[in-house]
Amino acid sequence: MTAACSIPTVPRQNTFDGVRSTFDACKTSFMTQAMIGGEAWAKPVPMPDGRLTWQIVGRDSVIILGRDASGIPSDVALCEKSVSADHHFYTLVERRTSFAGRLTIQYRLYCSDNKKHTWAARAAGKPAAI
Repeated sequence: MTAACSIPTVPRQNTFDGVRSTFDACKTSFMTQAMIGGEAWAKPVPMPDGRLTWQIVGRDSVIILGRDASGIPSDVALCEKSVSADHHFYTLVERRTSFAGRLTIQYRLYCSDNKKHTWAARAAGKPAAI
């Protein structure tokens, strides 16, 4: 389950207020997942028009790859799956790394054919163009 909320474009001095108010609009969904699933993640998603949206991600879609010295996750992978009409499974893997105040986001898309591959191969599939 994912939910998205977007921030209207605001002057630079009010950017933090806009980020906070937009996150406030998502907090019900966020808290519901955290209370039911024990953990939830909220990821900021920058949009081409300068807006920032939040997507709530359940713990079943997150893998922690690394932590900083304080134990705070600094490297995570997020996974989203979907099925197309022709029985191909597409898996989008998003890696988010935070180091020295910089956020790096990398995307990889994989495709597998449900009929031609073993179960293990369907787990991710072959790399596909985004």
